[in-house]
Parts: sequence; structure tokens; C-alpha cells
Amino acid sequence: MAKKLLPKILVIVGPTGIGKSSLGMRLAHDFDGEIIGADSRQVYRRMSIGTAKPSDADRAEIPHHLVDIIDPDKRYSLALFIRDAKQAIHNTKNARARLPIVVGGTGQYIWGLFEGWQVPQVKPNAKIRDSLERRLELEGLATLYGELQQFDQAAAARIDRRNPRRVVRALEVALSSTASTTTASTNEQQCATGYDADRARKNLPGFDAMVIGVTMERAALYDCIDNRIDVQMADGWLEEVRQLRDNGYGLQHSALSGLGYAELIRHMDGELALDEAVQRIKFRTHNYARKQYNWFRLSDERIHWLDAPVSDTEYARLTSDVRAWLEN
Repeated sequence: MAKKLLPKILVIVGPTGIGKSSLGMRLAHDFDGEIIGADSRQVYRRMSIGTAKPSDADRAEIPHHLVDIIDPDKRYSLALFIRDAKQAIHNTKNARARLPIVVGGTGQYIWGLFEGWQVPQVKPNAKIRDSLERRLELEGLATLYGELQQFDQAAAARIDRRNPRRVVRALEVALSSTASTTTASTNEQQCATGYDADRARKNLPGFDAMVIGVTMERAALYDCIDNRIDVQMADGWLEEVRQLRDNGYGLQHSALSGLGYAELIRHMDGELALDEAVQRIKFRTHNYARKQYNWFRLSDERIHWLDAPVSDTEYARLTSDVRAWLEN
């Protein structure tokens, strides 16, 4: 297929807290676009403050897709994201003749979509899961991780060995499947832990995508992250978590076992003082931002990098480049 016939997609990537959403809003306004979220936590309802979702005003002004689409007790996978994002792109481009703008920092979602990963479909197995969770409690995480290494070394290498839910799920997949999870596509194997030098020189199959990356000097980025967390706490993040708990959601659900929500739940359970919980959230968010650069490398030739905050001069240059790309 000639490149000019491929659907044009604008993509904005970068670490958390750097201003991707505001840049996406600005470009959507200037180029008649709609925003398609690529954030693994913003898909969940009732979790707005802690995931820094776009405001109601922004969503009223510019249509947003893949935000608030599933309850926190449900699982949302890479395979579901790829399916839903493709549908949102199709509807935006073909049904409404508007520019799809994919905005997010979940690297697996971004490259899974644009590199055409073929994600193996392994359904949850409640019997195996229950057995593994009982063993986790009795035998400990190290034992299960050691077993995962025996069944699937590639899966063991690419997950966080300290995350019990990731270890249990990976072992569940390994035990449920007649083939190892390493039967995933070559692209998925290469990208499971982030950057791959050969991958970075490839085009994005199926789309004519212009990928814009937003970056910032590391210390300044950490300051932005810390300031945003302080604002989130002032805006009622703790109360948001309390309401989730009151509605039956908790650490047993993967949506709430992640960054920020887990620390605040542990504070409510008396395990952490509030100040300590907030400091842990900041520290873990710094670490998460560093890991995002494993997915979005400054050396990746497919990404057009901008320094944040984006100046008016730089934005004018960007819009000129986008306009030329759209007309090409």
C-alpha cells in the first residue's frame, strides 16, 4: 500500500507529568482533531484525580476516546487496547473526517498499536489463579518467580519480579497455555522491556504516523511530577480512594494495586503515615518516568522531540511541520 493511502495519525508521547495532554489539546484545536488516550490507567472509571485525566471542560471541548470505559474491578489488556484504539481511529478518520491524535505514555500501548504486535490471547483461568494466589500467601513471591523462570525465562526477564500480580499472571499464562508466552510475535518479544535499536529504525506499519515526543531535563521533570502530586492530593485524591474503597474496590483489583492508589490504600489501612505515602508515590513516579524513557528513547529516529515547556516559537514550528505532513 502506498504511504499516501495510509491513514495519517498524530501521536504524542513522553514521560508522565510533562504536558502531553495540554499539547494534544492545543493540536486537536488547531487541526480539527480528536484525542485517543493511550494510558493504561485512564481507561478506568472513578479514578480521575490520581490518573490525571483530562478535565470535564477539555473533554467537552475536544472529543476524547478510551477514557472512562471500564470499571476498576475489570481487566484491560494490551489486546483490548489495540482493538479499541483501531476502532476509535477508524471512526475519527472515516466517520467524522477528523484527525486522530493518540496521546499517552504507556509505551506498550503505543508501539503495540503502531508496530502491529500480534498479542497472544490467553484468557484468565480462575482455577489456576486461585491456586497460585494461595501458594503466594503460603510459599512467598520468590518461590513463584523461581517457578516462572523454569516455565518461561523470557516472561520472567521482562516483568517486575517484585510485583506479585505480574508474577502470578505470567505464571498463570505459562501454566494455562500449551505454548509458552514466548510464542508472541517477534515484535512483542523485542519490545517487551522497551527499547530495541533495530526496531527504532523501522517505519510504523499500517499508519502514516507523525510521532512527537515531549522531554525535559530530569531534575526539572521530577519537580513537575512532585508539584502535580501535591496538587492531586489537594484536589481530593485521598477522598477519591476512600470512595473507591466504599464501593468495594481495593488492592485485590489490578487497577488499584498500581502507582499511587496502592500507597493511599495502605495509608488508610494504617500501614503508612500520609506523608510517607505521598513521598513513596513521588519516588515511584520518578522511577516510572525513567522507565518510560526505555520505551521512548531520545535516539529513536521515528520520534520528533520537543523540549518542555513548548515555547510559542517551537509550537509555531511544530504546527508548520504538521501542516506540511498532512498535505504531503
